[in-house]
Amino acid sequence: MSAEGPVTGWADPVAAFLRANLPREDESPAGVGWCHLFMSSYEVGCTALIALGEATEEVWGASPRTPPIRPATLPRWDDSAVAVLWLAEQQNQLQWRLPDGSVRPQRAGQFTVQMINAPLPPPPNIAAAHDCHPACASDDVMQVLSALGLIKDGAWTKAAELVLWRCGAQASAVTVETDPRFTAAIDTCIITMPPDIRADLSRFTSITETEIAAERDRCQAQLADWAARYPRNPAQPPPTDEGLRRSLAFRRTNDANWLFFRRWRLPDGWLSPPEAARALEVFHDPLAITMRRAVVERLFPGSDLALAEPFAKSPG
Repeated sequence: MSAEGPVTGWADPVAAFLRANLPREDESPAGVGWCHLFMSSYEVGCTALIALGEATEEVWGASPRTPPIRPATLPRWDDSAVAVLWLAEQQNQLQWRLPDGSVRPQRAGQFTVQMINAPLPPPPNIAAAHDCHPACASDDVMQVLSALGLIKDGAWTKAAELVLWRCGAQASAVTVETDPRFTAAIDTCIITMPPDIRADLSRFTSITETEIAAERDRCQAQLADWAARYPRNPAQPPPTDEGLRRSLAFRRTNDANWLFFRRWRLPDGWLSPPEAARALEVFHDPLAITMRRAVVERLFPGSDLALAEPFAKSPG
C-alpha cells in the first residue's frame, strides 16, 4: 500500500502542486524551469516532477517536458507524498502545531522568540488523528493532501501515519524507535537484507589503516596546494589520525544512509531493483536514518560508524 497508496488519481494534483510551488528558474538554458537551489525539499520536489514525466533533469533543477508524458508506472505514492509535505513546509504553506493546537514556539539558540502584539494565528485546519499532530495548511495544500488520501474530513487519515514519520517529531506523536512496528521492522530488515546491501554495509562500518594513510596523503596534498595558491594565509596544521578517521566515518555514514534512502521503505522492507526504480531519492529521510542506526548498532556494535552521526541537513 505504501507504494501504490490508498487512492488513485493523485498524480495530476501532485504534479500541479509541484509545478506551482517549486522555485522558478527563468534564466535557465531552456528559458524556464524549476531550480532546486541545493535545498533538500526543492531537490526532492524536482526529482518527483521528473519522475512524474513533467520535467527533464538539469544540473540546476528541472526543465519542463513538452508535452508532459506520464510514465506507465508512477513513482511511489509515499515518496511523492513526502515530496509534497516537505515542499509545503518549506514554502510556509504547512505549519505543524502542538498536540493542543497551539503554535510551536520559535527558537533562536537557547531563547524562545515571540513577536510583541502578534496577531492570533489561525487555528489548525487539519485535526490530530492516528498519532499525527494537528497542522495548519493553505487551501492548495489541503487539496493536494486530500487527493493523496492523507486527510479526510479535516483530519489525518490512517494512511498518513507512516508518511508523517518521515517528517520528524514535529509531525508525529510517536516515538519511532520504541514503536512495535519499527522494532519489528528492524528484525525484518536484518533477516531479509540482500547480500549486496549487507556487503556494502559491512564495508562501510570498518575503516582500515590503509584507508587512513590514503586520506592523510590526500589531505596533505590539498594543504600543499592551498599553501602554494595562498602563501599569505597561515599554514594549516596536518590532520591527526583521529581526525582522519572521524572524517572517513562521516562519509561512510552518509554512504550507509544512501543504501536505505534508495532501497528501504517501511513497511515494505527492502525493495527489489524494479521496486527501487520507482522510489524517489528522498535523502535526509529521518525514518531511513533511524533504521540505519538501529541496524548498524545490531549488526556491527562498536563499529567506526558509531563515531559519526549523519550529516545534519534538514528537509529545508
